[in-house]
Amino acid sequence: KQWYQRRVAITAGNTTQEDDELLKAVLGYLKKKNLRTTEAALRKEADIKDTDEVLHIDKMKEVLTSYKSRQQQEKAIVQYEALCNFVEKSLEMYRGELSLVIYPLFVQIYIELVLAGQLHLATDFYYKFKNRQEGREEDINELIRIKSKEGLQINSTFSHYRTSKYVVKMCKDSFNCLLSHLQDNLHVLLLNLINMHLFVDVFDGLPKQPSQLALSNSTILGDGKRSVNEQKMYYGVHHSSTRIQALLDPDEYEEEVEGALLGAGSSAPTDAKRKKKKVPTATLR
Repeated sequence: KQWYQRRVAITAGNTTQEDDELLKAVLGYLKKKNLRTTEAALRKEADIKDTDEVLHIDKMKEVLTSYKSRQQQEKAIVQYEALCNFVEKSLEMYRGELSLVIYPLFVQIYIELVLAGQLHLATDFYYKFKNRQEGREEDINELIRIKSKEGLQINSTFSHYRTSKYVVKMCKDSFNCLLSHLQDNLHVLLLNLINMHLFVDVFDGLPKQPSQLALSNSTILGDGKRSVNEQKMYYGVHHSSTRIQALLDPDEYEEEVEGALLGAGSSAPTDAKRKKKKVPTATLR
């Protein structure tokens, strides 16, 4: 009923081809359901004659599905604008971390619109919100060049946004603020985009400092995951270096150096029972 009310006021003199197809699809639906009174009212309001052809059932489904998809895309843009306004008005101590989701969602919505064939809508969205992407001017200048699925596939930068998750690190309080805003306003489309394309790494403690936020905004896919640092680390120099012997046993090291200076025939003191000492290791977590 909502889409019918939205379109019923359209007259034949100012409709586009898309509007005409939608009207015919609605008329076809009403005729199929035998809703003659409603069909007649719509024909009269839109100045469509009863003799005009309505769409075939398959075409009707295609048009209505396309219209529903466009509605979802427009709704996502409305939700994104509401998120931007929410971040701008949030408390200063949380604003920096909350703003970290603005850029990756901007990229994902633009790409979604391009892949759906909504280039006009994608361009309008880009120019409406591009000034909110601080520090990303060079990246978004490259983003606007993507006009098709093929253009995305050959783009080495933004193709990663569809195959890898953008990492955002924020403290628990900032995350709760973000989640409350999205859930309280029923912004399901943004929640879906975050779940599909973002990895939110929540930590205990205070929000990140400006210098840390600047570092996050300088990388392609945001912050690195914690697992990146989970690898074995060694203290000191490698086992094969003779220098490590000086650190472990200076007297023995001096004897070996003295023997080397005296030559092969020297009788520098040796100790057959020298014990090998292991270099301590540690795992960085």
